[in-house]
Amino acid sequence: RVSPGADAHVALQREINRHHRVRDYAKRLAKEPGYAFEVLEDAVELDAWCEEFCDTHEWRWSATATPSRYFKTETRALFRDALTAWSREQLLVRFAIRLAAGRVAFVAALRAGTRLIYHHVATSPIAEHLRAGHVLIRLIGLWMSERGFDTLDFGEGGEAYKARYANENEPLWRLYAAPHRLSIWYARGRVEEQVRRSPALQRAWDRWINDRLPVMRQRWVAAASALQSVLGSAFWSALLRRVRSAASPQRQICFRAPGQPPETAPDVTELKTFAALNLMQAERGMPARQRAALYALRAGGARPFGIVADGRVVQIAWLAPLDPGSMPDWGRRGARALWEITACVSASSADRRTVYRDVLRGILARVGLDDIVIVSADASDQQAQRDLRETGFEPFARRVTRRGVDVLEPLR
Repeated sequence: RVSPGADAHVALQREINRHHRVRDYAKRLAKEPGYAFEVLEDAVELDAWCEEFCDTHEWRWSATATPSRYFKTETRALFRDALTAWSREQLLVRFAIRLAAGRVAFVAALRAGTRLIYHHVATSPIAEHLRAGHVLIRLIGLWMSERGFDTLDFGEGGEAYKARYANENEPLWRLYAAPHRLSIWYARGRVEEQVRRSPALQRAWDRWINDRLPVMRQRWVAAASALQSVLGSAFWSALLRRVRSAASPQRQICFRAPGQPPETAPDVTELKTFAALNLMQAERGMPARQRAALYALRAGGARPFGIVADGRVVQIAWLAPLDPGSMPDWGRRGARALWEITACVSASSADRRTVYRDVLRGILARVGLDDIVIVSADASDQQAQRDLRETGFEPFARRVTRRGVDVLEPLR
């Protein structure tokens, strides 16, 4: 915050530029391919922007002890509706940093006179090492200095970045309203009023409620999440797979097929990541960390394809680029590019064999004719192997996994 007046823009620039390390971060980030600073003050691409924000937020936080709340469709809808309403009132300003991979840092901010409220933020894990979140704060501050703002309000919270940039704290007022005095809200207001009036009570409140209770609550949430995972069938399935893997090697048969012309292929749809995760969540349950892993897979170039029937996704398969160095020469067989199909899930209401084979044939038509697509099946799953052969795949290798290490052996 700087003093309002004719020289506010100079003072704000000086305040921003005193963070020399962040200025160096900005210079480094600006050299990245596709770099751009984006400011949107209207409703252009608002739905797409909100979707990218929520995907990024879920990816960033779902692998932590405090998972993102944007795994719920209704929470995403509420966020989008709020931003739409603020945009209609000309209060919303959306900021983002773009790289070649897309938007990697987001801030949704609100105008309040000469104050800009830093409302909600998300930063992609692929840009955290570039300090994209810090760079975005710098760029926002410089943008503000050219438009008559004198305050960047970080709002409530004790995050480290707020302590780094804020130069002043302000009292935060809370208003309680109740229809009558016999109300829980009125009682809460009276308790807080008494605490605020007494320095001794305020110190005790800070010590036990503000400092210790959030830590305890975070531990309770983490424990509840862990218990829910233990009680869920997905946990036991994953545990059983780990026990089997530790007890004996896993054996899979690897199949391959070249790309096919699209004329006779079933129609497959490239799905949005959230839609794909929703079906996987509904059919087999997915821990938050697994959702985060699939967002990372998507960021690495994987694409979810699906079969859609009557407006519902009934089959999903992820197509991921495969590093040529991970495949021996005898497995590449002169392919221009290698792909791997993984994470296949069918809706319980669908004819699994039909939709599974359809999505495989559809994916083969989405790659080049000189590309090779690889998919694996458990050595003991004869039905899956028959489905692959009927779809045009041929077995070519055996994959043996011992203690997390894959060994690929040609079939004789």
